[in-house]
Amino acid sequence: MNPEEETSSAGCSDCPHAPKWRTDFPIEWEGDHYVSRREMVKFLTLGSLLLTGANWITAVAGHFRHSRAYPEKIIGSASRLDQQRWLLFRYPTDKDPCIAVRSAEGKLVAYSQVCTHLSCAVIYDTSDNKLFCPCHNGSFNILQGEPIGGPPTRRLPRVLIEQRGDQLFATGIEGYMSIRTQGTTLFTAILILVACAVVVQLWLLTVSMEALLAHQTRTLVPAAFGSSVLLLINAGLLRYVFRFDHNAQREGSQGHP
Repeated sequence: MNPEEETSSAGCSDCPHAPKWRTDFPIEWEGDHYVSRREMVKFLTLGSLLLTGANWITAVAGHFRHSRAYPEKIIGSASRLDQQRWLLFRYPTDKDPCIAVRSAEGKLVAYSQVCTHLSCAVIYDTSDNKLFCPCHNGSFNILQGEPIGGPPTRRLPRVLIEQRGDQLFATGIEGYMSIRTQGTTLFTAILILVACAVVVQLWLLTVSMEALLAHQTRTLVPAAFGSSVLLLINAGLLRYVFRFDHNAQREGSQGHP
């Protein structure tokens, strides 16, 4: 066989005299980089689709969050607050504990009772005129709700209060709020991470199937290991969501008169 015939038979996987390696690897060497490019483009397209969906979810969630109107609600009497200097109430829902305080300077302020560290219930420390978290000794300034001691690094969400005669009304929330809102934001972020992991797992499965058909067994174990790691990550994220919801329900039931 002359060189031209050998080259011709080597380039034809269906020819009767084609070598065995041509049957196992039917792609022409000249077209090999095209296959690699197609696989890369497919993976990037899946990633782009996922990120686009995540952006739209974030945009819709942000729209509903900022367009939400907080209800106006009677939270108690000013005379009772002046008597004991603090008042516990729930706003905007029954799952959101809050605390109103008449400071030593005579100023009326109200904040979420959920500590921004690990969601414990804060209380009013009359001796030091501050809000105190007994779980990890965190403390907040009474006038602004800013952290002044302990592990907390974010201020307490402030509830807007109006006094009309002897009645106190909660009319809104300044800045971020609500353990429910925090949970929704957390769930959205975790959902995006889980979806990313699932897309990567699908890609690994595709790679494994192609390697199996091409008899490239050395690729199968790393792909299976990578998919197992992603499964463990998803399980850890799910466990974190359950723990967050459990803590939210437990702390939401504390501190209500």
